[in-house]
Amino acid sequence: MLLPWSKVKDWTCFACGECCKWFFVSLRPDEAVRISSTYGRDKIEIVHGKPILRRIGNSCVFLHGNLCLLGDEKPIACKLWPIIIMREGDAESYFCGYHVYFDDRCPGVQKGRPSDRLYRVIMEAIHLKEGRIIKQINTTAKIKSGLLPSTAAFILVKKVPLLRDLSMNTSLYNRQSTLHFI
Repeated sequence: MLLPWSKVKDWTCFACGECCKWFFVSLRPDEAVRISSTYGRDKIEIVHGKPILRRIGNSCVFLHGNLCLLGDEKPIACKLWPIIIMREGDAESYFCGYHVYFDDRCPGVQKGRPSDRLYRVIMEAIHLKEGRIIKQINTTAKIKSGLLPSTAAFILVKKVPLLRDLSMNTSLYNRQSTLHFI
C-alpha cells in the first residue's frame, strides 16, 4: 500500500534485499547502455519493448546476499524505492511540487509523524529523480565500504563514466502492479 509521506515517521534501508527479489526493474535508455556496456549485455533483457535488469531465479542479477553489486551505479528506480514521487496525488502527499508516497511493503518504512530525518530523505530522493545528484547518502543502507564480496569480481568487470539523461520516466515492475516514477 502506498502511504503519503505525511503519515511516515521515517524510513531506513535495512539492506534486506527484498526489493531486489520482488520487482522487475525497468531501466532508462542511458542506464541500459551504461549497465550493458560495463557489465555485459547479458545483464539486461527486453520485456514488452523495455530494458530491464535480468533476474537469476527470483532475484536481480546484481543481488549478492542482501547487497547490490552496483552500489552507486544502481538505476534510479532502485535508488528511489520505496519512495514514489509523482506529479499528481492527494493533499497529504504534497511535498515541494511533487506528491510523495512510501511503499509500505518495505520493512524500513515506519508509520507516524514525520521526523526531521525524513525531510532529508525525501529531498535527496527528489534531487535524485531530478538528476541534480547521483550519490546517495540518506536514501541507501549504511554499509561500511569494503564489504563487497570478493566473489563479485565475475560481474564487476570494468567501470565506465556515468551517462546522464534527465528523462526520469522509470518503472519498477512486479507481477501484480507497476509503479511509475514520472
